[in-house]
Amino acid sequence: MAARKSIPSLPAEQLFFHIGEVARLVGVKPYVLRYWETEFRQLAPEKGRTGQRTYSRQEVRLAQLIAALVHGQRYTIAGARKVLTELKGDWEGGLAAVGAAPPPTVPIPDEGGPAHQVAELDGALAELERVLARREAELKALKAAQGQLTGELVSARGRIAELERQMAHSVTCSQQLERELAARPTAAGVAATMAALRPELEALLALTTEEVPSGPSVQVD
Repeated sequence: MAARKSIPSLPAEQLFFHIGEVARLVGVKPYVLRYWETEFRQLAPEKGRTGQRTYSRQEVRLAQLIAALVHGQRYTIAGARKVLTELKGDWEGGLAAVGAAPPPTVPIPDEGGPAHQVAELDGALAELERVLARREAELKALKAAQGQLTGELVSARGRIAELERQMAHSVTCSQQLERELAARPTAAGVAATMAALRPELEALLALTTEEVPSGPSVQVD
């Protein structure tokens, strides 16, 4: 019968742990921890902007308890989930109970055995599926953004074409106005024309004021 492994204690001064540290303390691969997050709602480490996980001491103890139940006591995922629900957050009590429990009657397979390899492959597959789902969602968002940008580009080109038409019309109107202004007589030209016509106007005015001579009187018999 395989010897039971002791559960590592946590450094007393450390409050938070990265996933690599937790994997070492629990004795599993990091992708197994990520898989457990999808199966056990109680295991929910904080995630930063880059997606890096930060585990509290309680969450590390929870991960150790899950490992003890699933790998040590041979619980199914559903069975381990039920145990966690009954413990109501008392992970230290759960670890103590698991430590006091008799070793499993079924030998634990070696880490390199087929069962362990299947479990690792299942975890890796689940992680790959989550990565693929994230990539598909990102691709969908990029396509939507591309469609929106394309629409905005078409609209901008339409506005530019309309502005060009308005500018061409303004230039035409400006040229027409310049021609009309050039055809109009200037003030100096009007004054010169009036000066040239003044003698004729004065002569005509004089003719209109002269008395017309009366003809001979006609005597009627």
